[in-house]
Amino acid sequence: MMGKYETKYTLFDSLAAMLSPETLSSLLGCTVSRVACRPFEYSNGFSGNRLFNVEADAHKLVLKILRPAFDWLAMGTKDQRCRAIRVWQYGLLDRIRPHMQHAILAACRDADEYGILMQDLSAGLIPFGQEVTPQLVYPMLDALARMHAIFWDDENLYADELGLCQPVKVASSFWPRMLDNYRHDPVIVAKLKKGWEALFELVEPDVRDALQSLMDNPQTLFDTLAKYPSTFVHSDYRLDNLAWMADTHELFVFDWQNAGIAPATIGMSWFVMSGGLFDRQDEYVEYYRRQLTKYLDGRLDPGQWQPMLELGCMVDVLRKGNWHAYFSVTGEDEAGKAYMRQSVDSYNDIVRRGLAWL
Repeated sequence: MMGKYETKYTLFDSLAAMLSPETLSSLLGCTVSRVACRPFEYSNGFSGNRLFNVEADAHKLVLKILRPAFDWLAMGTKDQRCRAIRVWQYGLLDRIRPHMQHAILAACRDADEYGILMQDLSAGLIPFGQEVTPQLVYPMLDALARMHAIFWDDENLYADELGLCQPVKVASSFWPRMLDNYRHDPVIVAKLKKGWEALFELVEPDVRDALQSLMDNPQTLFDTLAKYPSTFVHSDYRLDNLAWMADTHELFVFDWQNAGIAPATIGMSWFVMSGGLFDRQDEYVEYYRRQLTKYLDGRLDPGQWQPMLELGCMVDVLRKGNWHAYFSVTGEDEAGKAYMRQSVDSYNDIVRRGLAWL
């Protein structure tokens, strides 16, 4: 029987209250006399959210302001209650410690905006373009397998108060029929349309037709996914949303806006099929499988692994194939375009293998 989650943390009722010297003194365990807040110098990306550096005397923190009414990711997944905060507020993120850390110190709701106050993780961020070795990837995959094992087949994840993404929302956020969700941002709409056009031109005709059919009539896909165990997935677990603290060997994971319930392989494939890991996918998939098998201690049916894997990879194509196709034809860097094209070329076999299980 599904249980009910109770709030573990209380939200402040304003940004001012959360950032007051008194509040920060309590959160940091020391006296804070001065607080300064300034926006990040670089772009905060496409989502419409904003990032700020917060200085509490000598302590450096980060504030993220989330605006569901302007966040195209929130709109695509129907997130009006700020899922990124709710998974912390109801204690889900505490359950994955010490394998993953979340860095959240406090959160607030201020009118139609939400704020998340976090530790400054800049020292552990992985610079864009830096070579990522297996010695760094393995701990990230191990932590992911541990999280998936902790929440394996946990029906409590469907509790209304959590508001987690269902597989249909995880998979379909950027589909052509969903573009009306982003009408406030014509730049994003244009990129999404161009991405789908490029993808349909680049893949083989049978794969193009299959992708179009799946997006027009996805129920068979989602009914099939529902036959397999589900777990708690980050849904955007990739190098850009991770920080590795080399001195303490701690992995911090942030940006939980798309957190959802889905077969574990949907969360895993998003990671291993992302930039920088493509060349060693098979090795990383096998490592994850071994770790998940170990942590589940007999709860993973070996006969379910292959369909879960191949369906999960096909869902990954449905989620971001258009973006890879977009950058394969519009990127400014020729090496980057070639890398994306290599990824798109692999989709032909991925989709065909996934279809065999429907």
